[in-house]
Amino acid sequence: MAAEACSRPEPRAPGRNRAVNIAASAFWAYAERIGAVTGMSEGGISNTLTFCNLFSMTGSMLAYWLGRRWGQYRPHMAAIAIMITVYLMWWVHLTTAGYIGGVLVFFNVWSVATVFQLNTLTALDPSGRRVALIPAAQGVGQSVGPFLAAFLLGWGLIFPQMLATVTVFTCACLAANGNVFWRLRRSDPQAALA
Repeated sequence: MAAEACSRPEPRAPGRNRAVNIAASAFWAYAERIGAVTGMSEGGISNTLTFCNLFSMTGSMLAYWLGRRWGQYRPHMAAIAIMITVYLMWWVHLTTAGYIGGVLVFFNVWSVATVFQLNTLTALDPSGRRVALIPAAQGVGQSVGPFLAAFLLGWGLIFPQMLATVTVFTCACLAANGNVFWRLRRSDPQAALA
């Protein structure tokens, strides 16, 4: 048991996943304004955000099925990669249809990523000490994200440029998660695919 614990990479997910929380909350803080940039009405934006939030419950249920089929690390990284794709899509060309589709996809993969974030840390740290830090790390990310977005927009950037910055944070999170996955795959291949 002790040898198994020593062979696993050191879990640093609270700090590592703070980047994705910063990115997600930066988007969330300005989700309505981003929708307004596309020319949507207030009612349309409100309905989109409400429907997509309700529909995101399917993401949580999907996480169970994905985890049973492909393990926890690969779907987690795929969810983060899909978030990056949504941000890039908005950065390159922000349209009403792209906004609605992107919000729908984003909310679902955010639900999936959150489930796997907790599962990953639980697998790496069975004691639960570091898993207990996840809410604090998420809180820091959710506090810093809107501040960062406001700072960037106040500095003169427009929403697509702010989303490009958010993409960088999410890419950093994907790279860190990929690093843990590949290190775990070398030291404990079965655990990496679990």
